Amino acid sequence: MIVMALIGMGLFTFQVSRAVAETRQADYEKLYIANDLSLALDAIHGLAGNVIYKYMENTSKYNIKIEDGRIIVSNLTDPEMADHVSKDYAPAQHSPINERFHGEKLSIIKTGNDISVSSKDIGFAKSTCPETDTSADISRMSIAIDSSGDTLSKETAGKIADALGSACESCRILGEGSLQEKKNTAAASDMAVSINIGGRGNEAAASAYVNDNPKSEKIGCMIVNALLDGETIRFTDVRKINFDELDKDNPKSIANHEAGAVISIGHDPKLSAKSIQDTAFRINSAITGYYKTQATTEDKK
Repeated sequence: MIVMALIGMGLFTFQVSRAVAETRQADYEKLYIANDLSLALDAIHGLAGNVIYKYMENTSKYNIKIEDGRIIVSNLTDPEMADHVSKDYAPAQHSPINERFHGEKLSIIKTGNDISVSSKDIGFAKSTCPETDTSADISRMSIAIDSSGDTLSKETAGKIADALGSACESCRILGEGSLQEKKNTAAASDMAVSINIGGRGNEAAASAYVNDNPKSEKIGCMIVNALLDGETIRFTDVRKINFDELDKDNPKSIANHEAGAVISIGHDPKLSAKSIQDTAFRINSAITGYYKTQATTEDKK
């Protein structure tokens, strides 16, 4: 009897300990979501331009209420949010958020100085690209592809460029030549795209640096929009720069072209093979879309 009693007490103690541990884990997860959302809202408030940020943490198990500068998180099984955790954040002065979500994926939208949170699939920060006509037979185009970054990042950028070269018959990978040789090749091409890894730090972001002309803006815009459809990029922007003012030794100067763009991607420099292939696929789809691939009957002659 004593042995049975001890076994029973042991099982009871184990079950209680397990329940306590599970409760603590659940509270930790809720607190993590609240803290992480707070940091995301504060960070996006400080970004320039318009942003739509795909929130990637799993929120399917939680009720989330955002109001009066506070984020409140409870389990989905607690609709009254009686057992919740909360975290304060600094609300945008002109756009107080008062929203409640039930297990949905979230995105944070910044338009001007206003910030909102939505559970709708809104296309995620896709920019409006110029509508200038760039249709052509892509098989007749020469597309220069360069890659840059620090030691590890440059290796990853090179792998993306190589994968892109395999997918795009018209793409020419510039490789390890001198900067001047690359610039000469790019200048003689129909398009010049430079892929830079690490230019946005480790942010899950991509920027297109483009010339102030519609063709350059269009290809840069189309590439970052395509990258947003993947799993690794959360927000993008298109930035006009004066390539003529760049130092002659700046790798970005390779894209000083009527249809030129530098695509600066913030990633862990050791991207998985799957992510490298996906990034190359999306850049290739943008280039193909730029030329609209369907040549006229006269072009095919």
